[in-house]
Amino acid sequence: MATAESRLSIADVEAGVGQFGGQMTAQLEEFDRVMRRARREVSSGYRHEPVETPIRHRNLLSALAYTKTALHNTHRRFEMVTGSDRILHTLEGEFREMLRRIVENRSRPARVIVVNGHPGKFQQLAQERPEALRVTWGTRERPVAHFFTSDFATAREEAVHPPLTDDMDASVLSAEYYPNCRSKVMALQNCFSAYWKQVTGESEPEPPKRRWWSFGK
Repeated sequence: MATAESRLSIADVEAGVGQFGGQMTAQLEEFDRVMRRARREVSSGYRHEPVETPIRHRNLLSALAYTKTALHNTHRRFEMVTGSDRILHTLEGEFREMLRRIVENRSRPARVIVVNGHPGKFQQLAQERPEALRVTWGTRERPVAHFFTSDFATAREEAVHPPLTDDMDASVLSAEYYPNCRSKVMALQNCFSAYWKQVTGESEPEPPKRRWWSFGK
């Protein structure tokens, strides 16, 4: 159980200022440790057969670590359901780099749905780079689990939680990370498409047709 000294709020983690006995470096070292473990586990998932069993984690440090790893490995498709733009408080640089790669690969824009919250920086990014990002938002009475899918084999899905606030305990987040599970990604992509149609009225666009090249007889 966290003590009064060691308890981290969401604002603490996002600002990079922990309270481990007043030593800021302790939190940064913990984040580095989580990042190294995330890279090892994700790399293992990419190298081997599909991983049906998710990597479970329950704190904001791990959430940032796995999300950063997924953004780094996204090149063609990204879809997210979230409640705010908080991810951009700490990972805006990684998110922008992902958008750059998506455009370079001539893929469809990344898409974000903000549920029961304000799009904030997501909306600003979409206006700045409409060829790379589309954003919509709406309200829903029943809570919605937040998730994202990265390309065609990686996904992260959170347990339903209340809206995040700065003073909330950073351990409130509980999620499952799938480093290489196409069936889970397809299920969440279908869920995202249904949400997108409900909010925007737009059906899922047809996938690009494969080009077959002929080099003569």
